[in-house]
Amino acid sequence: MAGLYDLPLKILTMIFQILPFSAILSTCLVSRYLHAASLPFLVSSFHVECKTLRFQRRLQSFLETIIRNNAGQYVKSVSFDRIEEILPREFIYLHKFLPQLSPQLPNIRQLAISGDFYFLSMLSDFPFQHLEELHCVESGPAIWRIIHLLPRLSLLSLRKHYCNTLQLPATNLPIKRILLDECNLDTESLCMIIRSCKYLVSLQYHHPLSCPIFGTSIPLNSRNIHTALLIHKQSLKELIVEDCENNVAQNETPKYGSFEDFPALNKLGVECNALDTQLPLPPSVRSVVIRRCDSAIAPDIISYLGRHPTVELIQFNYMDGGIGRFIQHQQDLGIIRKDIQVEPVNHDRTPSEYVYHTRRRSWQSRNISSD
Repeated sequence: MAGLYDLPLKILTMIFQILPFSAILSTCLVSRYLHAASLPFLVSSFHVECKTLRFQRRLQSFLETIIRNNAGQYVKSVSFDRIEEILPREFIYLHKFLPQLSPQLPNIRQLAISGDFYFLSMLSDFPFQHLEELHCVESGPAIWRIIHLLPRLSLLSLRKHYCNTLQLPATNLPIKRILLDECNLDTESLCMIIRSCKYLVSLQYHHPLSCPIFGTSIPLNSRNIHTALLIHKQSLKELIVEDCENNVAQNETPKYGSFEDFPALNKLGVECNALDTQLPLPPSVRSVVIRRCDSAIAPDIISYLGRHPTVELIQFNYMDGGIGRFIQHQQDLGIIRKDIQVEPVNHDRTPSEYVYHTRRRSWQSRNISSD
């Protein structure tokens, strides 16, 4: 009877793909054959919290492991967390350690950095030729000085990114998906990023911050953003752009142009004041998210989206309970035949725990983490 050792390496690889890490770790101790077969899964991802007391020992142990087993080629994901909390002497250690580590990792696909943006300056020798995803927290302007070194970058995720003056040294960037959260990028900077991408599929800008120079909320210019997006109208599938709190009147807010010429657009999320209900939506749209929807104009927005033949899901927040009653009444009359989720206004940027489903006539838990 054939046993575990008789299985070809391809079959073992398929088994290891569905096993938890603890099971793979136990398996690698059984024999040299299973150790060699499981090694690519053991070292494929490496995460270190730089503030922990043992982070230097962990880094050195990881380096010795991949050198001893010639396993650097299997490392696909590296994450450095809490860099901003390390002491100066530990920062010096990192500065000396990275040149030893980088030659051993030729096939990195994902890199995550949380902390001091000066750390990015140490990565100039990192093997970025295969990097597909870059996640940064508090990266600062330094990220734009290395972006041209990433020829295969597909996803760029920036959180708490503060950059007053944006300078991009390159165009035709390969980035397809951009995720921005709690950044202070203004309209000009955002449009520059959009135009620098060669083939943009998704753009998400959540919780934009006020400009730190003026200390006030400077709203984004939706019309300019729409103009910049026109070069990606054949590829753009998802557009979600929130805006900071501002007191600009609805009739004075610059609005997005027509999305009718965006044949691939599937999900649209914009501020209520920036949506022009006189312009048609493309037939590809399935989901629409409306933020800060004032009760005075919400009925017009709901009727506008409710008549769209392909919109299957509408999400928007509201100021009072009258919106929910209006939706119920419209659905009872058969005017709106869609699932509309009504989310209470939340000014502290924390996702609401509950959402009202008008078809179910009840509040349902969203099971969303406040993170």
